[in-house]
Amino acid sequence: MEIEHIGCLLCDYTVESLDHLLFSCDFSKEIWRKMRIWVDVNELREFSSWSDWIGWFDSWSSSIDSKNRLYVIVASLLWHVWRFCNDTLFGSRSMKKNTLFDSIRYFSFSWLCNRGKCNIRWIDWLVKPLYTTSTFSPIGHFIAIKLEQLTNVKCFAEAGGQHVSGMGR
Repeated sequence: MEIEHIGCLLCDYTVESLDHLLFSCDFSKEIWRKMRIWVDVNELREFSSWSDWIGWFDSWSSSIDSKNRLYVIVASLLWHVWRFCNDTLFGSRSMKKNTLFDSIRYFSFSWLCNRGKCNIRWIDWLVKPLYTTSTFSPIGHFIAIKLEQLTNVKCFAEAGGQHVSGMGR
């Protein structure tokens, strides 16, 4: 198999590597810069690799809620950059450069609200994503309980009527 081009598809400055694509590429650095401004964490700096980011994150002194939110935001950022590069490589134009950061904010918000089971107002998320208060959602909790009960019934039936602890979670 012949590889036509080994340079970064987004900046064409250096040989592409995962750390370059996600942390050192000028394109990625701009997305990281926007994210640093948005989350408003003074200690948040530029990173050169995944291990550099994780080292900083592990030593960052903040509430568990803020750490969870920042982790989800960074995961969304990294996924979006990777996906944008793949879209560029394979000719798909499903992601637009000018809407990428908005998509990162939306996806991280959506994941936290739907998978993280917390209730954050969108306007608060846009202004202070790490420090806005989330409230317990009784309706969301009720729905989660009902879904778990339905999942357990389905798992019970799939297991031939035998109760299997932890199924459906």
